[in-house]
Amino acid sequence: MVVRHTELKKMEQLYEENGNQLVLLYGREGCDKEAFIKLFCKEKKYFYYRARKASAQEQCMQLGHEIEKQYELSLSKYSYTEFFNRIRSGSASKLVVIVDEFQFIAKRDEEFFKAVLKLKAKRLYPGPVMIILASSSIAWVEQELGERLGDGMKKINETVKLDDLKFIDLVRSYPEYSVSDCVKVYGILGGVSSYMNRWNSKKDIRSNICKHILSPNGYLFAEAERFIGSELRELAIYDTILAALAAGHRKLNDLFNVTGFSRAKISVYMKNLAAFEVIEKVSSFETGGWENAQKGIYQIRSTYVNFWFRFVYPHLSDLYMLTTEEFYDQYIAPELDDYMNRYFVQVCTEYLELLNMVENLLSVTQIQADGSKLNTSLEVVDEVVAESLTRLKKRLPDADIHVTLPKEILMIPMDAMLIEQVLINLLENASLHSHSKEPVQLIVENHTHNIYFRIIDHGVGLNEEYLEHIFDGTYSESISSDVHKGMGIGLSICHSIITAHKGAIAARNHNRGAEFLFTLPKEEYHE
Repeated sequence: MVVRHTELKKMEQLYEENGNQLVLLYGREGCDKEAFIKLFCKEKKYFYYRARKASAQEQCMQLGHEIEKQYELSLSKYSYTEFFNRIRSGSASKLVVIVDEFQFIAKRDEEFFKAVLKLKAKRLYPGPVMIILASSSIAWVEQELGERLGDGMKKINETVKLDDLKFIDLVRSYPEYSVSDCVKVYGILGGVSSYMNRWNSKKDIRSNICKHILSPNGYLFAEAERFIGSELRELAIYDTILAALAAGHRKLNDLFNVTGFSRAKISVYMKNLAAFEVIEKVSSFETGGWENAQKGIYQIRSTYVNFWFRFVYPHLSDLYMLTTEEFYDQYIAPELDDYMNRYFVQVCTEYLELLNMVENLLSVTQIQADGSKLNTSLEVVDEVVAESLTRLKKRLPDADIHVTLPKEILMIPMDAMLIEQVLINLLENASLHSHSKEPVQLIVENHTHNIYFRIIDHGVGLNEEYLEHIFDGTYSESISSDVHKGMGIGLSICHSIITAHKGAIAARNHNRGAEFLFTLPKEEYHE
């Protein structure tokens, strides 16, 4: 089994902290969330409840029955406040309370989260407790949870997203395979841990595809459509759109011509697929690069969904009439190498990003250790901002950033690579963790002695309890995007970079969200 060491370490650190913690844990279906929770709970006192797709009354009854069963008691009243008042660890150790697939409760019963907040505030169970709200609905957590909870989001200490694993994780998991074969497996399965755990690396790729994907008894047979249908209705429409995308019709107008659906209808369904992380908007360098990303070039983001709709879905009739080996040899083998070009590029990009991140961390570590001088030169502020946005768009194509720049051209001394990383980190944090559908604002201001960079979101804001420690490396709330695909360099390192530039960095809440501000001195004030 692939073990998520980074996320597990973070959870253990939270568990060891004093006081009560509230953690939001989520990832797509297939991320092995349940195995992760089980591993984390090993040798701990815990209560685990798996929510059902049920009415509010039935849900409450089911949870009550499990409380009664585990703690061998009889409840006189069935309410979430009463449930959390009766749990216990039986010792002085911290109790872990997990409500898995909690969206099935939160969607229908407002009293649930009120009781959770009371539990965290020690108004119910008096002992130390770590509350984990877990979900496999990415779209609901990222698009709806913030609006539903409002200011309650500020009470969440940590958000941990179980993202798809990276290529290097797959290489470590399959020591029998060559790097070339690992790239092919990555281009078929992506980084979905449950898929990876079932793949037999002692067998060749052809044998695995025939057994697991092409055979009706295979665990990945029709998995692509099952995965989409797990959260999205009207599967026939989504399948039609995905089949068109897989066939190379990547513009909205092309989809309109091929599918026969109205442009308005296509836009709505494409938005749903993007929220579910099935498709993504990309740039086409044939149309002029990232600045043209808004022209409507799309691709299937989910790796296995892409493979299924590219090779299997168009030939579904033959899948049932041919042997799995005949199907593979006729439809997959001839085009597999060309198909893998995209994923080879993706692997190379991951490698370069890793090298770049290591180089930046080494540079900052040296700055922190001995105050080494930065590699500064006069840079045009507009160009540094533009490069930061370009790099951000490669990771988050749908990130909505509104930029306001001074009219005059500004040139100040800086280490451009490091300042770009600071901007990327802060913008990515705001885009991913504000839980807002409104654009993130990046405002650059020309002041007498300094240039101000303001990153403003309109979301849930920052936890006031930890705000004063936000840059010292002990801040526990997951507003750093380090967990997200390895991007970001941490708020404490952002602080070190800006301080090394003789600038300043601060964070605050405003009426409708959070703001990060950092300043860089102009040349005559820069040492």
